[in-house]
Amino acid sequence: MISMILGLVTLVTTAIPSDTVDVDTTATGPDPLDSLAWLTGCWAPERGEPGSIEQWLAPAGGTMLGVSRTVRGGETRVHEFMQLRTDAEGRFVFIAYPSGQEETTFVLEELAEDFATFGNPGHDFPQTITYRSLSPESMRVRIEGIVNDGLRSVEFPFVRIPCSDPSIE
Repeated sequence: MISMILGLVTLVTTAIPSDTVDVDTTATGPDPLDSLAWLTGCWAPERGEPGSIEQWLAPAGGTMLGVSRTVRGGETRVHEFMQLRTDAEGRFVFIAYPSGQEETTFVLEELAEDFATFGNPGHDFPQTITYRSLSPESMRVRIEGIVNDGLRSVEFPFVRIPCSDPSIE
């Protein structure tokens, strides 16, 4: 997850809308993948170098699979594989496999039509990850947690791009 921090701007904490609800993290209600289907497709960081991308496959078989790549100086510097799914304990989770790091699981904490927050209080950084749709063409990913006894948050602005865009190849 540290790899996502490089080259991005730290922002102040934003308020969560009042229509937010806490989520029972066991798989007993509506499928959270239905609320997250808006992630499907290709997303480029607003200030990223060509070739930097986050791509999500459409929900199928109870999962959404994602991959990200950060390019700097014309070279891939970091990558990450991601899963959204229900785990063996019945919790809906975000699983991250960042380059050079161990797999980390974050459990769904809050879910709304336009955002989801996942948390893992035992992880070094981040402890929370929020995906928020701002429009059909833009989203923000926010990671935050406690670092050296202080709250640190980093926000990643993305714009939707065609998956056939030659700048991502």
